Parts: sequence; structure tokens; C-alpha cells
Amino acid sequence: LQYLKIGHYILSDLTAEHIAAGLVHNHSLKELDISWNNITSVGATSIFRALVSNTTLESLDMSNNDLQSTPNSPSLPTSSSNTSSLSPPSQLLAQPTPALSTTHCQPLSPSPTPHDGGVDAAMADMLSHNSTLTGLNVSYCNLTPQS
Repeated sequence: LQYLKIGHYILSDLTAEHIAAGLVHNHSLKELDISWNNITSVGATSIFRALVSNTTLESLDMSNNDLQSTPNSPSLPTSSSNTSSLSPPSQLLAQPTPALSTTHCQPLSPSPTPHDGGVDAAMADMLSHNSTLTGLNVSYCNLTPQS
């Protein structure tokens, strides 16, 4: 299996956690579309953590899910960012993924709302360790622009 498109299926965080468990051991999936579901930051965090060690997934579409940024979280680093201004935990995540070529993020609201948190750090960790992901779509999730 190289392509899995399961958007618009009302998938939950529990399903996302099962998908994440599969991604840790999967060595063939190249494209995963889980857009337009009921996945929150909890499920997304599980998937991002699984992708730290996944070496085959090239494209992930998580658009139109209920992901929300952690308030006051550091911005995701870019290759031109100055890591000396980041807090010590963030410095560990400050090595960008050279293979990532497209990232889409369009927040639903201009200001952050209270939420469970952790998705920003998980995404940053995944991006700093995963070298095969070339496309990531998290548009129309409730992430802040700095994420």
C-alpha cells in the first residue's frame, strides 16, 4: 500500500492514534490523506510523533481538522532562523528538514483559542527529524501563523 486516502470519514483521535502506530512500522506508504475528519491536536500529535521515525511517507494531508496551536509556543524554525534566541528545549528542535518543500497553514481564526496543546512541539520535532516528507498540508486547521 503506497497511497491511503481516508478523508471525509469522520475519523477521531483514536483512529489517528491507530494510524500513528501503523506509521511507526510501515515501510511502504508514501501518501496519506486524512483531511476533513474530526482529528484534534491529540491525534495529530500522535501522527507527528510517529513520523519522527517513519522514512517512507512523502505527503501528509491533514487539512480541515481541528488542530490548534499551543499558546506562546515558539515558531517552527526555518533554515535561516537564528536559534540563539530560542529557549533551550526549542534549540533541540531547531534543525529544519531539508526535504520539506510545501507546507500550507491557514488559520481559521486570527487569535488562538484555549486547547490541549502539544501539537506545535510534535510538529517541530517531526520536521526536524523526518527527512522524507516533502509535502505537509494542515490548511484550515486552527493553527496560528507562527506554527
